[in-house]
Amino acid sequence: MTSLDENDHGFKAISTQNWQEADLPILFPDLNSDQWIASCLHAVTDPCVPKEVRSLVEVARASIIYGWFFYPLLTLGSEQCQRCLEAGARARCSQLGLPTSRQRKNGTVAPTTFNDHIARLAKAGIIQPAQEELWTASRKLRNRSSHPECQAVITPGMAVRTLDSSIQLLNRLFLTDPK
Repeated sequence: MTSLDENDHGFKAISTQNWQEADLPILFPDLNSDQWIASCLHAVTDPCVPKEVRSLVEVARASIIYGWFFYPLLTLGSEQCQRCLEAGARARCSQLGLPTSRQRKNGTVAPTTFNDHIARLAKAGIIQPAQEELWTASRKLRNRSSHPECQAVITPGMAVRTLDSSIQLLNRLFLTDPK
């Protein structure tokens, strides 16, 4: 078993000797690889979620799974989940004919924001009031992770909960019929 190599980052320094060695069991010795992978494969995106968004989710899932070998990938996978939700909100707005771009004062066209999509989907009754807070929290987390001051590190449980929650939100988003 590998220990954290000496470095100033606080996580394993990848080398030619350790790149295939498990990282998570060092910090979470009661966790085995079968349990880990099963927990990451638990939630499944519904086929009604567009293929492009499902593909983004699978990148998030794989990053979290490979966090077994390099702990910081848990954080990157969780951050990818926030991007999945943004892409899902944009795709759902597009499906419903809700604006996904706006004209700037100078005449150029710019994409509308994640916040705009959340608000439009909530107004259309697609995002329920009880879930709007989760969507807003996701937007804030996405913003925070896009402008980091330092490397964030989250726990395996947090990563799996983020993945599961994101998949549930996406499934509900695309299963909900407009009123």
